[in-house]
Amino acid sequence: MLRECLAAVVVVLSLSGCENEQDDKIFSAQKCLDTATSTTVDTCVAMIAGITTNQAYVIRCSAAFLAENIGTAAIVTAIDSIDNTADAKNSTAALYQAFAFSDLAAASNAVAACQATGSENLSVLALTAQAATVVRDLAGGMTIDAWLNSNPDMSAEVAADPAKAEELGEAVIAMHPIACTKGGNFYGTDVCTSLDAAIAGIAVSDPNRNAKVAEAFLNAI
Repeated sequence: MLRECLAAVVVVLSLSGCENEQDDKIFSAQKCLDTATSTTVDTCVAMIAGITTNQAYVIRCSAAFLAENIGTAAIVTAIDSIDNTADAKNSTAALYQAFAFSDLAAASNAVAACQATGSENLSVLALTAQAATVVRDLAGGMTIDAWLNSNPDMSAEVAADPAKAEELGEAVIAMHPIACTKGGNFYGTDVCTSLDAAIAGIAVSDPNRNAKVAEAFLNAI
C-alpha cells in the first residue's frame, strides 16, 4: 500500500501540468527533485516558497527525506524487509535504523510537512522517522539493534532521559492509529505488534502515559 501511494504521488505531480504560475513552480520543483541529492534538495524546495497547496507539501515532505539520503528505494527496501524475513524483530529494529534522521529537529520538520499533505501514508513515514530518530539518539553510538539487545529492560534507559521518552511516546501514540488499523501502512506486521504492545493497557488519562508508552515500545521492538 505504501509503495503504491508513493508511486501515485509521483504520477500526480508529474501530470499536474502548468495551468498557472503556481502549478508551473510545483512542476519545476518536482522535476528538480527527480535528480536532487541531499546537498541540492533545498534548491527544489526554494522553488515553491510561499505555496501552501497539498502538492507543495508533498514536495517538502519528499525533500525532507532526500535531505537525509533516504530515498524511495531505501524506504521500500526497509519496508520489504519487514514482510520478507523470518527475523521480524531484528528487521523492525533495522527499519527504525534506516529511518533515523540526523537530528530530531529535521525529523519534526518532516512530520509537519508530511502531515500537511493530507496523506496518512506520508504522515506515517514521517512519524516513523521521528520515532526512529529518538530511539537512535537514546542508543547513543550503538546501532538500534545492538542497543536493544544489550538492554532487555528499558526502564532505566527511559528514566535516564525523560525528555526523549516524552518525545518517543508522543510519536508512537500518533503513529499507532493510522499505521496499524486495517488498511494502514504497517497493519499485520511486526511494526504494529510493537506499537500495539506499547499502547495496550495504558490509560489515555495517565499523566505519565508518554513515558510508559515509550518504555513499552522499546521493550517490544
